[in-house]
Amino acid sequence: MNLEESKIFYNKHLLEELDRRNLENIYRRKYKEAFEYLEHSGFHYQIFLYLHELKWQNVSFHLSRGEQLNMPSEIFSRSEQIIFYFLSDLFITLNDIDANKMNFNYEHWNNLPQKFLDCLDVKSLIKYIEQNDFKNKEIFMLYYYSFLMNQHFDDEKYFYKIRSLLEKNFDKLNKQGKMNFVILLINYCNFKIKSSKKVNDEMIKASIELYDILIKHELYSNNNSYFRTDIFLNIFITYLKYRDTNEASSFLKRNIKAINPSHSDNIISLCTAMTLFEEGKFKDSLSIASQLNWNFIIFKLNLRKLLMKLNFELNDFDEIKDALNNYRHFVVESGSISEVIRNNNLEFIKNYNDLLKIKNNGKDEYTLKVLNENIKKMNDILDRKWFTEKIRMLKK
Repeated sequence: MNLEESKIFYNKHLLEELDRRNLENIYRRKYKEAFEYLEHSGFHYQIFLYLHELKWQNVSFHLSRGEQLNMPSEIFSRSEQIIFYFLSDLFITLNDIDANKMNFNYEHWNNLPQKFLDCLDVKSLIKYIEQNDFKNKEIFMLYYYSFLMNQHFDDEKYFYKIRSLLEKNFDKLNKQGKMNFVILLINYCNFKIKSSKKVNDEMIKASIELYDILIKHELYSNNNSYFRTDIFLNIFITYLKYRDTNEASSFLKRNIKAINPSHSDNIISLCTAMTLFEEGKFKDSLSIASQLNWNFIIFKLNLRKLLMKLNFELNDFDEIKDALNNYRHFVVESGSISEVIRNNNLEFIKNYNDLLKIKNNGKDEYTLKVLNENIKKMNDILDRKWFTEKIRMLKK
């Protein structure tokens, strides 16, 4: 049943069996149908492998029948497909290796993928591909530019190259391919926003546009699986930051049923608590937030930050000291968060401490000046807005 539902694999086995039974006329017709189906099924890098296997099957078919004249173009084509597949997978692998090194400080005792790339004249190879007419080479170039974007993170030109190429080839990609590239670009935007020392309006605008594409084309899940919880929470917070509470709440109501049922109650509670906080309903927000307990990194960081703000708003200073120490310890000791996220949270904690000093000890001009300068550098618009408002009130 699984095989019949996957037409690519069904066609592969069907052709092998038709070949074995010498049903040549049916084979030739079915090969053409299988090739056309693959060509129009939508591209993800694995399609290159499927095309390679299909071409290899056809070479074998012609070879066993002494039809060598039908083989040369298939031989070249099958080689092109396996090269595109291997290099695409290699670029994805190297990006994953870098991500694991950055996020989890994990390095393997050897690194054959990187060594292979070091031994390869990649620039000459890519130049040759660009200068010649290879079918679907633009799909392959998406994977190459993704690799370059990761290697040259500060150079935003590769982000725009991918976005431009993706727009031109969007309809050629299957759902998995569309999802991978849109999320890749979103992650780049978010990292640039979080690591920037000033507000990056261009990346903020781009991230919102990409989230809209993600929702419009339902790219938040694949093969009827659940809406990824981290993406869901990121979209909600993005709407809360850069749009308004009504749009964020509307997104929550429209899409919560697509979330894994075991996560939905906690997501609803956290999102509701954050919305109530932005609306100034601090007691209602605290009532919900204080009851939450979920061992999910993104969730925990957002919840801890929200609780710190609520304790300040409600003057609950008995809770603040212990909560702040626990928050700092969690951020410093956690091995599951990247350096950028760690530094952003430590920045919040430092600014929060300075705010407490001014609140408890009276207006200290030097501390106030330092705090004002630090707040201007905060890339989280909700945090910056909250700190700015608290300073304005303390000055009164």
